[in-house]
Amino acid sequence: PSTLIVGHVMSYTPVSKVPFEGVRPLLQARVTKIEAARLARVAGEAKLVELQKKDDTSLFAVAKTVSRTKNTDVNNAAVVAVMKADVASLPALVGVDVPGQGYSIFRINKVSAPATLDVARRQTEQQQVANAIAQEEMLAYIDVLKQRAKVKYTAAATAPATLAGEKLAEDAGVKPAKAPN
Repeated sequence: PSTLIVGHVMSYTPVSKVPFEGVRPLLQARVTKIEAARLARVAGEAKLVELQKKDDTSLFAVAKTVSRTKNTDVNNAAVVAVMKADVASLPALVGVDVPGQGYSIFRINKVSAPATLDVARRQTEQQQVANAIAQEEMLAYIDVLKQRAKVKYTAAATAPATLAGEKLAEDAGVKPAKAPN
């Protein structure tokens, strides 16, 4: 607040439009990337349908264990898709469009629960859920109180305090004091 900074402009170039030829390589790269992602998704979905008809394990890499808590080198979008997959009948296949990497197909061989439960983590999660429920109950209680008291919000009530105060002063006929000369 009490610091003054002084600068001297050495050269100034006003904003100007870049000619199309200047941005053409950037646009081509962007369109190529978008189209490649679309083609990868289409090819991946076709391959997924083919694999669902004829299960071929030779096309998949070495099996990895995927966990919500111990995420390894698997993309988050892929983990979410794997966790949402229908595993009623195994092996299950799921395809996901991984941003920046292309379309990936995952084969789920087995689903297992952790060998040991992390008690401290479980207690922390239970506390977080209890806090969220308590907040929701408090908001619901406040809403009920508002309904019983027939509270209604108006535009003037939600306006900033200074503007609302000036408006109230004007409505009451109060004029602001003038500074002495």
